[in-house]
Amino acid sequence: MERARVNGKLARYQSHSIRDFIIQDFAREMSTKAHEEALPLIQLFFEEGNPAGIKAAMHHLGLCENILRLPLIPVSENLLGRIEKAIKAL
Repeated sequence: MERARVNGKLARYQSHSIRDFIIQDFAREMSTKAHEEALPLIQLFFEEGNPAGIKAAMHHLGLCENILRLPLIPVSENLLGRIEKAIKAL
């Protein structure tokens, strides 16, 4: 009787471990995919210096004004267009 109880607990543990592994593997795949999709945009953020690129993206999303204090300057029109295009691609 005791052996059956131990085997039952072991089977539940193994089942939970397998489930947890599958969930972790799925989460890892999803986070890797999200990172790979966002990477081009993230690289654009820093192309002309931080925080100008992030501020431009936030302005595009309507979260703030694209106003920077000196010595910082806004991103170029070219980069701004590429940031907006990358956001839309997400």
